[in-house]
Amino acid sequence: MVDIQSREAGRLARWMTDTTVFWVPPREPVTGGRRVLALMRAIFSAYETLDWTVRHIYEVGPSRVVYFHETVGTLAKSREPYTNQVVTLIDFDEQGRIAYLSDYFKSTSAFTPLSSPGPAPIHAEPEPLPPSRSSPSRA
Repeated sequence: MVDIQSREAGRLARWMTDTTVFWVPPREPVTGGRRVLALMRAIFSAYETLDWTVRHIYEVGPSRVVYFHETVGTLAKSREPYTNQVVTLIDFDEQGRIAYLSDYFKSTSAFTPLSSPGPAPIHAEPEPLPPSRSSPSRA
């Protein structure tokens, strides 16, 4: 989360692999470190300012962590304030890098057009690593 807070995609590169999956509904999941970093750059550019405040962290498995956080910022184009409550699920691989990351938002109004054709398709979350694996590092 410290590296995400920096809003520097380069700092996030060390957490990614060619198989990292990043899913921010209502969009489709993105696979591959380079594609994930490109998406992160696009997300960061949509905000003039953006701060994450982690409220709770739960280790729910040997390789799975859930973050509850609040985001506050300013949208770049409209200069309107942005606030949201977010739950982020992160699965780590055996090397402590991100295998899967998905965000769940209290409100999606800032990035879902009102004329949206309907809800995004549901994708199954990966199974967490078995208990014999080491504990994850903190992103």
